[in-house]
Amino acid sequence: MKADTPYLLSIIVPSYNRQDLLHQLITKIDQQDQEIDDSRVELIVVDDGSVKALKQPKQPIKVPVKWIRFEKNMGAPYARKVGFQHSSGQFIHFHDSDDNISETWLNRIIKYLINNKDLDFLITSRKVISERKTLIKKQVLLSKIASQPYKIQHRLLFENCLGPLGGLTFSRLAVSKMRFNNLPSCQDWDMYLDGLN
Repeated sequence: MKADTPYLLSIIVPSYNRQDLLHQLITKIDQQDQEIDDSRVELIVVDDGSVKALKQPKQPIKVPVKWIRFEKNMGAPYARKVGFQHSSGQFIHFHDSDDNISETWLNRIIKYLINNKDLDFLITSRKVISERKTLIKKQVLLSKIASQPYKIQHRLLFENCLGPLGGLTFSRLAVSKMRFNNLPSCQDWDMYLDGLN
């Protein structure tokens, strides 16, 4: 891939005072299967005014990483917006620094996006870790209505049927419609409704 070619996927991670969790996530992203050409993916970390500036991992990272730091805490929506403004991916994935990923997560998304570049959004299963066990949460209901965005939008008016942001990847166009409202809660929900309009 040429240097002037935009990335296929930009992963944007806002983080506030979560140094260890952020390093774990970056390491997991970087350790995905080597079949994936790392030049297809960029990682953008936004340090949202952490009390102590977040540091890059000491070990070398294959995936290109951009670091952005705010001097004061601005909130996750604003951090996501700025991360998006610094991204070049055809697709955008917002991921919280304390969310986990499976060992094949990135590979599966990349392979799917390569063959389906006309998507507005991609809904994926999520890895859920509780005190008792780890499980993969599949979006069964959504798989039935995935080809009918108006049905998803209708359900979103009553409940956040999509769950946390880590379960969705958006087209650049869908993200450009988002207002990134600074809400105290339900930020994911608000972004989904914006992206579906």
